[in-house]
Amino acid sequence: MAISFETEQEREVWGVINAINEAWVNDRAEQVALHLHPDCVMTSPDFDQYLRGKQAVVDSYIAYTKMARTLAFGIANASVDIFGDMAMVNTTFVMTYQLEGKTYQSSGRDIWTLKHANNRWYGIWRSLADMQEEASG
Repeated sequence: MAISFETEQEREVWGVINAINEAWVNDRAEQVALHLHPDCVMTSPDFDQYLRGKQAVVDSYIAYTKMARTLAFGIANASVDIFGDMAMVNTTFVMTYQLEGKTYQSSGRDIWTLKHANNRWYGIWRSLADMQEEASG
């Protein structure tokens, strides 16, 4: 399914999310840093754990790519809502990955807040929700 947006701002915001996903899916997790605000935060799906700061968030992506191998990743749908210099992105995703010899099917919702600064958009807050995961081998 092709994802399209009506405004240039929506396309710019989506471009940031797409670049972040392309980086970690293709084992270039360090490039996620290019798209994050220095003070960004990432929460666990239960909101009980927080990673604070760009380096901590990037390190989590790098740790994933060192431990797991992404076999497939897809966005089922996406919305972008812009409020001045802030934007919210809400997507559903499906992915397949291998970890410690097992293959997992995972799905859920990826929620991002972005901030416009210095003539571009930066990811400032992220969490996953509605996570479902199943080992398949």
